[in-house]
Amino acid sequence: VMEKVAVIVTVLNESGTIQGLVAALKSQTKPPAEIIIVDGGSSDGTWEQLRKITGIKAFLHPGNRSVGRNFGVNYSHGQIIAFTDAGCIPEKNWLEELVKPFKDKSVQVVSGYYKGLPNNVFEACLVPYVLVMPDQVGGEFLPASRSMALRRSVWNTSGGFNQKLEHNEDYEFANRLKKLGYRFTFAPRAVVGWRPRRSLRQAAWIFLRFAIVDAQAGILR
Repeated sequence: VMEKVAVIVTVLNESGTIQGLVAALKSQTKPPAEIIIVDGGSSDGTWEQLRKITGIKAFLHPGNRSVGRNFGVNYSHGQIIAFTDAGCIPEKNWLEELVKPFKDKSVQVVSGYYKGLPNNVFEACLVPYVLVMPDQVGGEFLPASRSMALRRSVWNTSGGFNQKLEHNEDYEFANRLKKLGYRFTFAPRAVVGWRPRRSLRQAAWIFLRFAIVDAQAGILR
C-alpha cells in the first residue's frame, strides 16, 4: 500500500495565482492526503482567500520559504512529503508520477520536472536561463522545490531547509541531501508549469539573489 502523501506549499502575495494552484492540486489523478499551505505574511488578500478554501490546511506563519516549508512539514502526517511552489501549476498527473518511484523501497528522494509557462517573448527568453532545459537533463537531476518528494525518514535526518537562506534554499537543501549520501530518482513526467518573471528588472534581481545565496551557502556553480 502506498504511503499517504502530504503536499506542502508556501505562499506570499499570490492572490492572483493561489486559486489556480489549489484547483490543480485538488484535481490530481492521485489526490494528496493533505494539502498544507503556509502563508508567509501576505498583504494582498492571499490569506483571506486561503481561509475560505475548503479541503486544505492553511497556516499564517511569517517568515521566508524555508521557515514556511519546515513549519508545514511539522504539521503534516504523510510518510511521503511532496513540495511545489506558489506560481506553479502542476499538471494533472504530477503527483501520481512524482510518487510512483517510491513503490521501490530503496528510493528516497524523487526529483520531478518543470516547464516554463511564458506569456510573452521576454518570458520565453528568460526560461532557459532559470530552468534546466530538457536537453540539459543528464546524470543526476537535483530536486527543486517546484517539483520534488522525499520520505519522511529522509526529512528527519536532513534537518529541513536552511532558515537563514532567503532564496535558492532548495539548491542548498539538495546539495546537503547529496552530501548525506542520498541519491535522486528523476521522474521526468512529474511536471509543473512555472511562470517566469515579467520584467528585466525582476529577472536581474532573481539572478543577483541566486549569486548572493550561493556565496552564503558556499556553493560554486
